[in-house]
Amino acid sequence: MIPPASHPLFPTGTPPAGLTLTPVALTGRQLVLAVCRLSLLDEAAVTRRLGDEERQRLAGLRHARRRREWLGGRLAAKEALAGILLLAGGIRHGADIEIRTGRHGEPQPAAPALFVSISHSGDYAAALASRQCRCGLDLQVLTPSLEAVRSRYCGANELRLLARLGRHLPPLARLGILWTTKEAHRKAAGGWPLPSLTAIRVVGGSLKARHLELHVCDDAERSALTRAWLTDDAAWAVTCISLPGTAFRRTVRPAFPDLLSQK
Repeated sequence: MIPPASHPLFPTGTPPAGLTLTPVALTGRQLVLAVCRLSLLDEAAVTRRLGDEERQRLAGLRHARRRREWLGGRLAAKEALAGILLLAGGIRHGADIEIRTGRHGEPQPAAPALFVSISHSGDYAAALASRQCRCGLDLQVLTPSLEAVRSRYCGANELRLLARLGRHLPPLARLGILWTTKEAHRKAAGGWPLPSLTAIRVVGGSLKARHLELHVCDDAERSALTRAWLTDDAAWAVTCISLPGTAFRRTVRPAFPDLLSQK
């Protein structure tokens, strides 16, 4: 990721401690990913940035760990939204954008044509922001629980595909990529009820030097390109689904170059 202190997406040039902010280009769309380390989070500083509805939501969270995760997600979301506005030529800082809770618990920016997705696991809280397209983000620390529940989200063809794309990766890492890819698509799809993980299918993909690009579709005929990657202890995935009338429908023949051993 780009070192935050030198990145122009921070209007003040002084990012909150433990926060990184990275622009992501995907299928011709510009997204912004913000990642917060919860162990470095200044809870009091984030609380001062909350709007009225956000403060009410926070007051209802009783467990310290859940409060910290929620605050980290809100900080990441506000900074990601600030970044996406600056990329679009705006000047409004993310602290001005209240992030409300939708009917089904989804985060909703109180500003037109903006979308945000939030995820947290382990010491990370992260958010992905976009304009004019629904976005989805998921991150998952790699734990044995991914293996324990694999029947809930894995298909045989998907496992074979990831074995070809990631043949040098440990099996747990492949499962993490599949889990986060499907969860990111699920969040971007929106609506209620959310599609089941088995209704979301990874049907192709290609291996890049530092990430996988996976082609995903679901039973509602939504399709999208998802970018997935690994850090030392977690799997990550980001995607976007265009609003009705501009859905991503391009079919790309998967390529399988042997790049996994490259740094």
